[in-house]
Amino acid sequence: LEDEEEPGAVAGISGAEGDEAASAAAFDMPGGPEKDCSVLDSRFERYCKKAIKWHNDAHKEYLMQVFMQQEDDDPSGGSGAAGSDHPRHWDARKERDETVACNAVIHMCAVCGLVQQAFRAYVDMRRCNLLPDCTTFNSLIWCCSRAGQPQRAIKVHEHMLGFGLAPDEVTYGVLMDLYANMREPDQCMRLFIKMKGEGIVPNIVHYTSLINAYGKAGTNDSVQKSFLIYKMMKLQGIKPTEVTLSCLIDACRRIYDVDRAFQYFVDVCKEGIVPRDGTYHHFLKICYAHGRVDEALTLILKTIKSDIQSLKKRKETLDALIIAMSNEKLVDKALDLYESVHTRQEFGAVKMGPEALVSLCVSCCKDGYPLEAYTLFKDLGRSEPSSTNDGEIGRGGDDAEGDGSGEAASGGLGLGGRLSSVSSATEVEEVYSLLVQALGNGGQYKEMVEVSRACEAEGYSLDNTARIVFVTACCNAQMLHQARDSFLELIQRQDGDGKKDWVEVETE
Repeated sequence: LEDEEEPGAVAGISGAEGDEAASAAAFDMPGGPEKDCSVLDSRFERYCKKAIKWHNDAHKEYLMQVFMQQEDDDPSGGSGAAGSDHPRHWDARKERDETVACNAVIHMCAVCGLVQQAFRAYVDMRRCNLLPDCTTFNSLIWCCSRAGQPQRAIKVHEHMLGFGLAPDEVTYGVLMDLYANMREPDQCMRLFIKMKGEGIVPNIVHYTSLINAYGKAGTNDSVQKSFLIYKMMKLQGIKPTEVTLSCLIDACRRIYDVDRAFQYFVDVCKEGIVPRDGTYHHFLKICYAHGRVDEALTLILKTIKSDIQSLKKRKETLDALIIAMSNEKLVDKALDLYESVHTRQEFGAVKMGPEALVSLCVSCCKDGYPLEAYTLFKDLGRSEPSSTNDGEIGRGGDDAEGDGSGEAASGGLGLGGRLSSVSSATEVEEVYSLLVQALGNGGQYKEMVEVSRACEAEGYSLDNTARIVFVTACCNAQMLHQARDSFLELIQRQDGDGKKDWVEVETE
């Protein structure tokens, strides 16, 4: 799977000549517009590209078999058994397996946001005389919805009905979520009523979509309806999820009902729900607007200590809380929480994950806490990959070791090894650049040089703003050799890119 794919093979997904340029554009291959290659760096998207290639090659062979069978048919047009529309030697099980494979490819394209490739896979599926099912159209509708193409998703639903397929519970769930994002709660309710009329029992997904739809409408009446729907769901014996809690608190935030937000948070957490990013984001936002952040944090930490006993779940919810606090500019309180977790170990043997540490580090850089940001950087670099207890996080954590490029590399400092599986190269470089700027502007010259060496040792590069700060800081600290080398690299980088319009950068 690590082999490079041939552009021509991947581009042939539609099965028609002349589509190579369009497919290349969608996959960032030669012939398409230039984009950041880090977008397609994830392992899953590389699997998706390879799966599409396999799907295309397999279907080319199948199409050729169908064509040859039709050539051998008698002139009367009988291609198999009497009264059958299938080619000779038709195998129902094989067709079902190929339909499942096509559905998997379409769904993978939807997950990766490759809308055109998903539709080309569907066209290829139809050319192979494979009949789509509800799963096929559900993936296409969901793909369009995620890509912000609601009208196209509606047309796919109409095509599904014209095909003679009745929507199932997944179809209704995807459509209700679509109309919720379009802020059309009444249309969402019509689908809910229609679904119940067809004998489909609503589940938590449908109720959550309804709550989300009326909550996002933003009016007092619509939000009250979302609360009523939640009560109706509870009467049906359906337990809420973390997404339900997030939607409820968001609805409270839209009408400034902070007391009800506290009530929902307590009630839902008592049922064993572990809050995550969305819940903390909305909860902290409404509490900050009403000056009740301390009260909210006290309640949250008490809930984590008393109601969440699993260390893995504690780690996940604490990571989400740190990220939410960093995004809401509550850096002081986030640092206090980090000390409680990391130093005082008030929550047991829990270690913060790389994403939470980096999010807090970035907030410290932006809000004027350079030394705290550097401390987080060192803690992240020295952490063992296995200590995260999080499968993918931490793979490749020894990339910086054994390079011999300064103290930073030999000491194991660095972000890339810890974040290679959860962040792109551009995001890692952005963190390095922000850290160098914060340390340089704060007069922490030794630490700034150490971070810069770690960045270089891992194969990343600073942006131009960080390089200018680095040059200026080195000049102020009388480190002229480092200033000269960084300045020459900056000038060469500009000349290499062919950009001559950066007058301010050159002047500075």
